[in-house]
Amino acid sequence: MKVFFQLYKRYVEIAAAEALAVTKGKKITIIDDEILIADIPHAQFSRLALSHAAYELLFVASAKQLFSTIKRTDFRKHYRASFKVTAHNASQALQRRIADLVASKLKNPKADMKNPRSWFNFFFLEGKVIAGKLLWTNTEDFESRKVHRWPAPHPTGTHPQLARAMVNLTGIERGELIDPFCGAGGTLIEAGLMGLRPVGSDIDPHVLAKASKNLIGYGITNASLTLKDARKLEGPINHLVADLPYGRNTPKIGLEELYAEFLQCLKKILKGKAVLGFPSTINHKTLIRKAKLKLIAEFDWYINKKLSKRIIVVENTKKR
Repeated sequence: MKVFFQLYKRYVEIAAAEALAVTKGKKITIIDDEILIADIPHAQFSRLALSHAAYELLFVASAKQLFSTIKRTDFRKHYRASFKVTAHNASQALQRRIADLVASKLKNPKADMKNPRSWFNFFFLEGKVIAGKLLWTNTEDFESRKVHRWPAPHPTGTHPQLARAMVNLTGIERGELIDPFCGAGGTLIEAGLMGLRPVGSDIDPHVLAKASKNLIGYGITNASLTLKDARKLEGPINHLVADLPYGRNTPKIGLEELYAEFLQCLKKILKGKAVLGFPSTINHKTLIRKAKLKLIAEFDWYINKKLSKRIIVVENTKKR
C-alpha cells in the first residue's frame, strides 16, 4: 500500500524514521522536507508522534499535468458516502476548480465540509502535486503531558512527543519497554499509553516515587519500577529507551564515565534495539565505538540555544 505522511518539518529526519519504524514501511521519497512517500505493509498510524497525518497515495503529478491526471484517476473506488477537497498552498479558486473536477468523476457525489467520509487532499510542493485520501489525523494532546503538567512535576523530563518517537524507533509492537534512567516517568507514560508494559528503574528513590504517582495519574497500572543502577542492568533486553541524564540535577563530574559504563553493560544484554538520547556536548560516537555497539541511525533534537540532543539508535554487533 502506497501512502504519504505529512511530517513535522522541524524534525523531518526523525519523523520519517519513526513513520517507517511503526509501519514497517519502505521509503520511496521525501518531498520539500514535509511529505514522506512510502510503501507500507499495514496501516498502523495511531502510535505516531511526529506526523500530522497519513494519506493513501492517489498520484504525484506536475502542476501542469494536474487536471489531466485527475481526469484519469478513478476517484470512485476511493469514495465513500461523502467527500471534501482541500488544496494546500493553493488559492480558493483553484481548490474549487479541483473540487468540481473530482465531483464530476463521482457517481451521486455528496459534499460534506464538516465530516466527510472521503477527504481528498492535494499538496502543491516543489512544482509537484501530491494527491491523497486522508487515512489518519494525529489528535494526540502531547501538550497536556508536558512535565510541568504531570501529577508529580519534575524540573527535567523528555518532551512527550520525543519520548513517544524514541519508543517507536525501537520497532516495538508489544511487550516490555525498558527505561533504565526513567526519572519521573516521561517515557514510561508514553509507553503505557501505547499499550506496552513500561519497566523503569532509576538510582534516585525520590524520582521513582514521582514516577509512580505520574503513571497512576495517567491511568497506567501495569508498570514496574525498581531502584537500580543502570550500569547493573540484567538481560536479555529487546527494546530499551534511555534519555541519558545531563541536566542541572546531574553531576558533571564523571558523566562520560557513567555513559561508558552503561554502554558496556548494554553491550552484554541487548538483543534488539536501544534508542538513546545524548547531549550534543558529548562525543557519543566514540563511546558507542568503544562499547562495540552498532550505530544504525542518529538524529538532532533542538532544546535551546545552548543545547540540543543527539537521538541515536543502536543494536548489538553480536546479538545473543
